[in-house]
This record gives sequence, structure tokens and C-alpha cells, in this order.
Amino acid sequence: MARQLGMSQNTVLRFSRADTPEGLFAGQWQNRTSVLDEYKTYLDDRWSEGCTNAWKLWEEIVPLGYKGGSGSNCVVQSQSVTTELGLGTGGAY
Repeated sequence: MARQLGMSQNTVLRFSRADTPEGLFAGQWQNRTSVLDEYKTYLDDRWSEGCTNAWKLWEEIVPLGYKGGSGSNCVVQSQSVTTELGLGTGGAY
């Protein structure tokens, strides 16, 4: 199955053993800080306003000083975004 999905065997096992989607986010990365921390409130507010385009949100936080990755990578780490997508608490942030 892992080969068909293009995933490692450990990843497939972890997914199959998770009781809920939130269970996939438990672990060592749960509470670490990130370069996105100071932009989480802004991203949450913009998402609540209806802006769900990851690229657009990234373009908006770059002039505010964000120097991290682009697109959905940064946006999905935001609390309300992950909650709305059903991804739990947002993992590492």
C-alpha cells in the first residue's frame, strides 16, 4: 500500500493508527515556535474575512516582514485555518 500511495511504510502506519485527524499532529513538533508566530493573528483575521488564497496571504505578510516560506505552507500553520480545514490545533505553528 505504501508504494501505491508513494509514502513510506511508517507514514502509512501512522495514518492508519490515528483515531482522528488531530491525532496525526501529536508529537515533538506540537508546541515549537516558528517564524510565523507574529503573523498568526493577522492570518487568522484575514482567513475569517474570507481570504483563503494562500498565495495572496503570503504576499500580504511579506511586506510586514515575514521572511519564511511561501503559499499554503505558511498559511496552513495558522490556528483558525487548520481548525476550519479540520486539521486540529495547527501542529507546530
